[in-house]
Parts: sequence; C-alpha cells; structure tokens
Amino acid sequence: MSKLIYSDNNLVLNDKFKVLSVSLWTPAEITTAAWFDAADASTVTLDAGNVSQWDDKSGNGNHAVQLAGNRQPAYNSVQINDLATLTFDPVNQNLLDVNNVFLDVTQPFSLFVVFRPTGLGARRLLLQQTNGTGTGRSLFYHEDTYNVLASLLGGGTQVLGVTPLVNGTPVLGEMTYTSGSIKFYLNGNYENTHSKTAEYADGLFRIGANKLGNGLFWQGEIAEHLCYQRVSDENRQRVEGYLAWKWGLESNLPIGHPYKSAPPYA
Repeated sequence: MSKLIYSDNNLVLNDKFKVLSVSLWTPAEITTAAWFDAADASTVTLDAGNVSQWDDKSGNGNHAVQLAGNRQPAYNSVQINDLATLTFDPVNQNLLDVNNVFLDVTQPFSLFVVFRPTGLGARRLLLQQTNGTGTGRSLFYHEDTYNVLASLLGGGTQVLGVTPLVNGTPVLGEMTYTSGSIKFYLNGNYENTHSKTAEYADGLFRIGANKLGNGLFWQGEIAEHLCYQRVSDENRQRVEGYLAWKWGLESNLPIGHPYKSAPPYA
C-alpha cells in the first residue's frame, strides 16, 4: 500500500518498493525580474528588529533597502498563515528603495503581491516607480474611494479593479500589463481589463510610498512580492497556485483553477 507524505517542500510517495520525492514548484523555475519573500528569513537583514534590507531572490541583485532606522518596516516572524511578513506604518513613513530599474513598464509585465491591508480609506502604494528621466508611475496600489486594486501607468487616469479589499484580510493581488491593456486579478480570480498605454519611465522602484517618498505610505503587511517582465498564462497560474497555497489563500482560488485542489509541482 502506498502512502503520501508531505515533507517541507516535497511530496513523498512511499511504498514497499520505492520512495519517490516530488518537489513543489516555486518561482525559481522561471525567469523572475525581482522576488521578495518575507517568509525566507535568510533574505531579511534586521536592524534592531526592523528591516534594513530585503534581498531579491531572483538572483538579479534588486535588493530593497532602507538605511534610516526610523523608516524601516517592522519584521514579524509569525503572521499570515504562520509565516513572516513586513509591516509598513504610515506614521513612521516606512518604505524600501530598490536601487535598480528591474522592469521596463512600456513592455509586458506582471506583478503579484500577497498583502494584508489595515489602512483602507486612503490611497496606499505597494509599488511605485520614481521619475528618472520620465514621469514616475504608481504601478500598484489600493484606491481610496472604492478600496480596490488600482494602477496609474500613464495619461493621468487611474484604472481600477472590482472587488473591494477588507481591512485585516490577506489577499493575493495581481496586475498584468500587455498590448496596451491592464488586467487585474484578486486571489487568482479575473477582475477586469482596461485599455491603457504605459508611458516611458526609467526611475528606480520604491515599495510602500510615492515617488517622492513623502506620502501615500502603505499601511499593513507585505508578505511576498513577485515581478516579471513577461509571464505566460500557464506560469501566471503556477505563480497564483504557489502563492495561494503558501500563504493559506488556496480556498479563495476560483473553481476550475488548475491549482485549486493542490499546489503546483515541479
């Protein structure tokens, strides 16, 4: 008789004749522009309990840094699904800066963020691009009137998701830009599509505040942040499955999602 055993990141099939170990799929299987994972303590540098550097796991060296101790987000070891997160507080004006340009926002790209908001009712930024030689862009944030996911890539008009966020409830938010349009997903559920042409910007990237670093501060937790220059629909669903099962959000995946019943395996 065979027996299935879950062990760390492996599924083991054990019977009298053989032991077969199957690894869980992770974003390391595909090309990632930037990958920030609070659950991986080895990627977090602490300064008196706060985060001075959040390392990029993609291998591209796009580390997020905050040297000013009073502006460093807090590190919390047991939070969403008993995994660690970073907590951003607008009172302390917490933010992290990535000192590389890791996305060309005029080309197809996808953003995935697992987060838990606690400050709905005001616009709060998850990822912002600063000016550079162009105009900085609010890539991903929650909008203050309807409390939905939003983006502002060009033309001065924001585009909005559909489903309202809830204070204290963790979610997987996703935005994909391609061919002059933006698509929003929430917990793997398609939200809507907007026509939008991104305008050129080549400034550095910032987590948790506006392009000047003086407002629209994120309030709540950020658990994991994945950025891709280009990702197929098949891999998009793999990323959704990986994040949902890791952070305890799998029950929110839509019926018919390929990873509704089990996480993706390599």
